[in-house]
Amino acid sequence: MKKIILSLLLGITALTAAAQTETKKPHKPLVEIELACIDSMHIMDEAAYAKFEPVYREYAAQRQAIRREIRASKKAMRAEGITDADAKAELDKMLAGQVKLAELSQQYADQFLTILTPQQVVKVYRVHDVLRNRLMNARRAKRAAAEKNKQ
Repeated sequence: MKKIILSLLLGITALTAAAQTETKKPHKPLVEIELACIDSMHIMDEAAYAKFEPVYREYAAQRQAIRREIRASKKAMRAEGITDADAKAELDKMLAGQVKLAELSQQYADQFLTILTPQQVVKVYRVHDVLRNRLMNARRAKRAAAEKNKQ
């Protein structure tokens, strides 16, 4: 357990350090970072990882597409002068996207369980949650610093 936590912290530290560099270089997609972290933490053996990786990539691509739909609806709802009918339509789209996201998670959790043990699946989801939260916190800090510099 200590190795897992240490590996996760090292991955997060490296990610944070990379996020803090000022040079604009293309960043790795989140799925690449997640898979690298999952692999480095030795959550599963190589044979299981070979089966898991393509399924996880497929899941991540579908998850990202649904999240983009949700973000687009949220952005449309923030528009100036949006009518009640448009706001209701965008709200319905956003909520439908959230339902699709939950259904997708359930579908792929079932697929992951054919490859991994329940404990391994929990660790995979934990890696995703920790990395995503860390990235969001880094973005917030960057925005706050930019706002502070504007003043």
